[in-house]
Amino acid sequence: MITMLVGLCMITVFGASEVPEEWIPCSVCGGSGKVEQTTPCNACEGSGRISSTMSCPKCGGQGWTACNRCNGTGNERCGSCFGAGVMSVKCPTCNGTGRSEGNECPTCSGSGKVNEPCLRCNGKGDYPCGSCNGTGRDTCSYCGGSGSVTQSVTCPTCSGRGTVTVSATCPQCGGAGGVPSRR
Repeated sequence: MITMLVGLCMITVFGASEVPEEWIPCSVCGGSGKVEQTTPCNACEGSGRISSTMSCPKCGGQGWTACNRCNGTGNERCGSCFGAGVMSVKCPTCNGTGRSEGNECPTCSGSGKVNEPCLRCNGKGDYPCGSCNGTGRDTCSYCGGSGSVTQSVTCPTCSGRGTVTVSATCPQCGGAGGVPSRR
């Protein structure tokens, strides 16, 4: 039992088990002196989750990453000429023997081979990457090219319940837990 001065009135507050017979437990708070009100959480709007958008950690907000196949150059080294731009082929004059009319072949200087521009890369040694079509960029697989990601976490205000409970003094009994009986 606690006696306190509230405004100009002296109020005695009893715990639920201490209410004397001449007091009637409050019908609103059940004798506790407190009421609880549950409302939707304002922080998460009742969903229990909070979403935040941030720059993609994989691409740094660009929406793309360097192509894995060409390492961002946009070109692939030719697999036929290994980047040389030329292919060593059998000499057409001596048919690869290195000799023509009994002498050293004048076309291949006796080697039996001549260099011709690579047909696959047109003598360039590389060609546009087949994965990124020569851009050197792949769409970021983490953010899908948007440059940002949305992260959803449990609301810290309501612990994911979506509601908050506020305890207040009972408006009926003023926190006393009961009202005097009228005998």
